[in-house]
Amino acid sequence: MTDTISDTVRHGQEAYADAMRRWVDSVQKFAGSLPTPDAKVVDEVVDNYFAIAEQVLVAQRKFAKGVLAAATVAANAGSAAHGAARDGAGAKKS
Repeated sequence: MTDTISDTVRHGQEAYADAMRRWVDSVQKFAGSLPTPDAKVVDEVVDNYFAIAEQVLVAQRKFAKGVLAAATVAANAGSAAHGAARDGAGAKKS
């Protein structure tokens, strides 16, 4: 029984190792066929990516603050209206 389990585990490990070797070989062949990127171009791509990300973050911050400001105004107006209605109801009872 133990020998069967050991054989099964060993075969599984060999199959996994073989699959990994094949995958690494494929990636190396593909990567070897690609041109070497120009460092200046790569640097520009990174800078452009983060510049766009920064603009998106600024826009999201403005939007979030706008939503919060609108919600605050609405909440304050609702509280004021509720207070006025309560005060008016109290005045009618007097």
